[in-house]
Amino acid sequence: TIIAAQVPARPAPGQTPPRDRPARTRPADTAEPEPRANGVIRGRVVTDDSNLTPLAKVRVEVTDGARTIPWMFTDSSGYFDFAELPAGHYTVLADKTGYAPTQYGAKRRSDAPLVIDLADGGREEIEIRMSRGAVIAGRVVNDLGDPVVGARVMLSALRLEGTERRLEIVSRVPSETDDRGSYRIGGLASGKYVLSVVTPGSPAERYADFDGFTRRGPIVGGAQTFYPSSPTSGGAVPIDLKAGDERLDVDLVLTPFRPAILSLAVSSPPDPTLKGATSPAEAIRLGV
Repeated sequence: TIIAAQVPARPAPGQTPPRDRPARTRPADTAEPEPRANGVIRGRVVTDDSNLTPLAKVRVEVTDGARTIPWMFTDSSGYFDFAELPAGHYTVLADKTGYAPTQYGAKRRSDAPLVIDLADGGREEIEIRMSRGAVIAGRVVNDLGDPVVGARVMLSALRLEGTERRLEIVSRVPSETDDRGSYRIGGLASGKYVLSVVTPGSPAERYADFDGFTRRGPIVGGAQTFYPSSPTSGGAVPIDLKAGDERLDVDLVLTPFRPAILSLAVSSPPDPTLKGATSPAEAIRLGV
């Protein structure tokens, strides 16, 4: 009996057998992956006193002005840690109820914050000291001593530049007076402030004219009044606050004002351009 057997062909000299050939691989991607941002800004928030007590639950924000970076709270020991930050220029802000908002590197509210230049892969360790916020509170009354409800109370930080006084609006206000004419503004940094108030709505009131007719006109109202009772900022008395101060008796009396009334009579010969004019402003619009 003859049995036929299949014998595998012998590879030629120098040829690798099929089973020993390396598997074909895809060509490697020539584009290098973008490096992951690994910069870090970490630190601690403490009280601005001799104890340097750590502050928990402080909201800390880091910004470079271009991208949104999620804020975080400090832990029970006052620490915060922002990781995976790209290289850039950063500022840090800390905010907590009962304390004055604090920018890292700024001693006063009017000072510019310190900019952190973070290199690629850089590490920055900082400490932020927060002072207790000051409080201003009081009542707003009219010239008869009655409370003014819904008045807008505004606060401006006073800055002295040489002999010039500049007012910088504090962003946390205006506040409005309640049904007793009371207001309260807290969380203020130490410094000098100017307080002012504006009455709600239009200053126009109804009044009875001498001929017995009731008319609408801006006769008596309330203009902007500066503490304690001045119609101009030049007559305002600055309020000097230290960290943690509570000024609860800053009462302000509105200054009544009587706007000037212009009466106009046309005595010249009739002018066709005046047709339809109902007021001086309308006459000006018509080209008179």
